[in-house]
Amino acid sequence: MVKLVIMRHGESEANRDRIFTGWTDVPLTEKGIQQAHDAGRLIAETGLVFHDLHTSMLYRAIKTAHIVLEETKQLYIPEHKSWRLNERHYGALRGQNKDQSKPKWARRKLNYGDVVLKLFHHYWHNRTMILNTRTGRASCRAAKAWKWRISD
Repeated sequence: MVKLVIMRHGESEANRDRIFTGWTDVPLTEKGIQQAHDAGRLIAETGLVFHDLHTSMLYRAIKTAHIVLEETKQLYIPEHKSWRLNERHYGALRGQNKDQSKPKWARRKLNYGDVVLKLFHHYWHNRTMILNTRTGRASCRAAKAWKWRISD
């Protein structure tokens, strides 16, 4: 029987600092490295044998995968990297602190900063805010278009 194992990377510096990263390459924290070792040991206890590894192009995912393979003594398996497995690109939110972004939406008279950021962060079918290259500011049009979802 074929088994698919899906694993998220360990804690990154951006996770720890609550920063939107998406495609920004950030390293794992010591805690994230430890999480990867712990996950690898748990997988090793199951006796699961991997045949292939598929990962994103991001350092934090690759590092986590290598630690897990090292713990399971399976560093020899074929490895496939693709940008298609990268995390969501956050557009204008990239590099911003998640907590500090909420008040910015309230200042724009949208009055639902928490919900808008949740839509951008957790739902793949929503487009992220577009960065206006002329002004360097994010467009609010996308958030206003989702007002019907917020009122549900």
